[in-house]
Amino acid sequence: MDRICQRTIEKETGNKNMILEVAILNVVEGKEKQFEEDFAKAGKLISSMKGYIQHSLRKCLEVNNRYIL
Repeated sequence: MDRICQRTIEKETGNKNMILEVAILNVVEGKEKQFEEDFAKAGKLISSMKGYIQHSLRKCLEVNNRYIL
């Protein structure tokens, strides 16, 4: 974890410990737009959970239906 990210987390949570989770998501081809719309809705629920700091969904440049969370 880079120092800027760590300092931000410590400032926001008062805790130096954190769990970083990464998921590779393969979406059914042709359903990418629906997935992105549904994930935007789910993001509101995810961000309301206790202990939540942040999340980021990125689309793969090489594989059209692959994302990293």
